Amino acid sequence: MSDSIEQRTRRVVAEVFGLPLEQVTRATSPESVADWDSVNVLNILMAIEGEFGVSISPEEAADFVSVEKIITVVASKGAL
Repeated sequence: MSDSIEQRTRRVVAEVFGLPLEQVTRATSPESVADWDSVNVLNILMAIEGEFGVSISPEEAADFVSVEKIITVVASKGAL
């Protein structure tokens, strides 16, 4: 069985920030990651698009304020 959207999203965020996967939860956000800035949001966006084969609009990327929100956007795209 393939990994869930949550597992794959957590893995992408961990890779972008160079964090251990165990440190990335649904609650991970700019408050818990010092490097969470506009440049890294763009890096997350590109990595998410590549991982899930979806297109994310700039408006949707503006919602990338936590792992939870990223999961919500990815799920809204019908990603598996």
